[in-house]
Amino acid sequence: MAIKVGATTVIDNDRAMGNIADTAGNGCFIYDSAPDLTSITDNINFTTPLQNAVMSGDTTYTESGAAEGKSVQILLDTTTSAHTPTFSSNINWQGGTEPTWSGYQRWHIIMTALSSSDIRAVAFGYTVQSGGTPSSMPAGSATAREGGTNLTAIADDRENGDPGTGATATSGHRIRFYGRSGGGSRIFWTPVGNGDTGTGDKNAWYNTSGTASAHISAGTTVDFWSENTLDLDSTRLVITTTTGTVISDSGYVATTSTSTGADLTFSDSTTTLSAGTWNGSRTRLMECWARKSGYADTKVATWRFQADTTAIEASCFLGDVMLYMMEDGVITQVAMEDAWQAWEARRKGTEHHCVDQNGDSCQILNFTRIENLTDNVYSINGSDAFVTGGHPFLTTDGWKCADIERGTGTYPDLALTQLAVGDVLLKHNGEQETITDITGSESTETVYVIDVDGDDTYIANGYIVHNK
Repeated sequence: MAIKVGATTVIDNDRAMGNIADTAGNGCFIYDSAPDLTSITDNINFTTPLQNAVMSGDTTYTESGAAEGKSVQILLDTTTSAHTPTFSSNINWQGGTEPTWSGYQRWHIIMTALSSSDIRAVAFGYTVQSGGTPSSMPAGSATAREGGTNLTAIADDRENGDPGTGATATSGHRIRFYGRSGGGSRIFWTPVGNGDTGTGDKNAWYNTSGTASAHISAGTTVDFWSENTLDLDSTRLVITTTTGTVISDSGYVATTSTSTGADLTFSDSTTTLSAGTWNGSRTRLMECWARKSGYADTKVATWRFQADTTAIEASCFLGDVMLYMMEDGVITQVAMEDAWQAWEARRKGTEHHCVDQNGDSCQILNFTRIENLTDNVYSINGSDAFVTGGHPFLTTDGWKCADIERGTGTYPDLALTQLAVGDVLLKHNGEQETITDITGSESTETVYVIDVDGDDTYIANGYIVHNK
């Protein structure tokens, strides 16, 4: 004898229990000799407890009827084509990570709703995709991987500004993850820079130990990773900060040839409008992901990249110029290069002091070394060339410089005039020197820029000079 509730049979003549619903109409599947298995295309209906989805292509799934306490089970078949399902942001996957769907062909998914916008889900893979093993991609022959402070690649760009307008420099990187001629895949890097020709674009790449190779010019391509076995289905590049914040994500891009696949660039720009330099340095991590049917999506390599830029509108001295320094009231003469090395090696809280135009101590606030600067460098009275044209010298007639256009653009508030033969230079301890010859010529040099406190003056090669 069957037992009914209303017109619904809940226990039949064979003593099989059927489908029982509560007063709110929420289905509760207990037992049925032939339970309903509803086929779905792209909608997950939380009023249908058991659903079957056989994919015919990449599909975006939405939900309907989700409410607190409702649950649904989905038998998902991505087929041998390894179609990709996409679920809404309402789905919170176990462990906070959505499954790698390409690893298995058939899946059992269980979803339980806390609310319509908070659905907890877990998925189990049953049939390995394409009969293979869902393992990681082969490691390949990566030239370098991220680790410690070792830089894999560095792009350094510098630009010399025009008087009054300053300078802007940009350096950066372009990364591509494409197919490889003859099979397999490759990741390659191209440094990008836009500095003035001759001012020293410096682009280098590094191996795992951090040892620099020869510099390469902007636009030159370097291979970072390649493997010869797998023709990837798609590739993906993700740029992050060193703390993991995602800056840019290419998403998976189909790679069908040597010129298609993931492609991303990033850069850093710096600008200066005043004396001195503006140095910018930005480190990024580049994650390289590969997707292949029968394999789990795999991060095949991570590299560190650093973009350095130096925008120059500076008045500088060369490395053998003698800087007058003071320690405990004692004045010594130290070559610029040695003084800079000491500044770089200083302990935290240590102060370094120069001598100002009055013979008093002034603290060094900043000390910058610029390599490969191309500029006009001047000599005075037959000396070796030692200073760029815009640097101000104190004379008996006020502040003057060898290149008045450069100097006035850099020091607009100093009332500079042109330094010329016949001018009298004021020197340390009241000494003077009359200029009989001043000569400039273009040269590429390592130069040094100092910023001091007080009245912004210090002594270089015995001359009284101004820093800003």
